[in-house]
Amino acid sequence: PNSLTRSLARRCYQPAPRVYHSTVAIGDNLYLWGKESLGTGTAQGRSLMSKIDIFNLLSAEWKEKQTKGIPPMGTSAYAVTSIGTNIYYFGGFCSDKSYDN
Repeated sequence: PNSLTRSLARRCYQPAPRVYHSTVAIGDNLYLWGKESLGTGTAQGRSLMSKIDIFNLLSAEWKEKQTKGIPPMGTSAYAVTSIGTNIYYFGGFCSDKSYDN
């Protein structure tokens, strides 16, 4: 990579790789939350779930935003939908052999 590529990579936020997550679209943005991780079902998982990744379709840029309220103890494999500007998550795997609503 050249110096411009390295400079852009330092400046541009990129979300961590993940599996068993979901994404929902609202307007020009995709909202990405949740993932399978070693911290699923722990306080570490709660920390990982306290942020949401947002991809703007017009600018092709990612940003990270803090969530509100108390996040779950790590969640993956859940359902998600949006109504208006609200995002609703339901169910999901939250610990060893445990699903929750």
